[in-house]
Amino acid sequence: MKKQFIKITLSILFILLSGLVVSENHVRKKITLPPNKILLYNNVWGTIYNAEERQCDNTPTITGDGSIINPSKASSLRWIAICHEMLDDSLRVQLLNDSTSERFKGKIQYGDTVWVESNNPNINGWWVVHDTKHKRVKNSIDFLQTKKDGTLYNNNKLWSGRFNNIKIFKINNIAYSNYE
Repeated sequence: MKKQFIKITLSILFILLSGLVVSENHVRKKITLPPNKILLYNNVWGTIYNAEERQCDNTPTITGDGSIINPSKASSLRWIAICHEMLDDSLRVQLLNDSTSERFKGKIQYGDTVWVESNNPNINGWWVVHDTKHKRVKNSIDFLQTKKDGTLYNNNKLWSGRFNNIKIFKINNIAYSNYE
């Protein structure tokens, strides 16, 4: 059910962002509507993770928000885990009971779909936040992948294991301009 909702939502967003056809007196005109991107985080670094105990915890197929991962289809999900400082979660802030901590006071909530841009075209695009990284890791995200799937780094055996200079955006709305 959740997968269908996400697919439908992403399809609707794609249609809205790629352009609209406006009908006026039986004349159709295409209007390009650029998205209003809001930069949330800049100069973030990222890695790849698999749903396995040695990289997660003793329940590697259950994400931080309770979603279930099918490890054999993980790459098709386009899910990410973010660091604690990026996550906005008031319940966890209360449970933490530490007003000086920056943990869980971020700009992204579980379930948010964010736009990722980097110098690596394979990780650019829409990703959905379903998990968090270990509390010791800061300013980074992890891209969920099926084990032994190297498509995000083109199966390059010399890849460092780290993506650098990542920007994370929120698409706020669509800027309507020049209806002509």
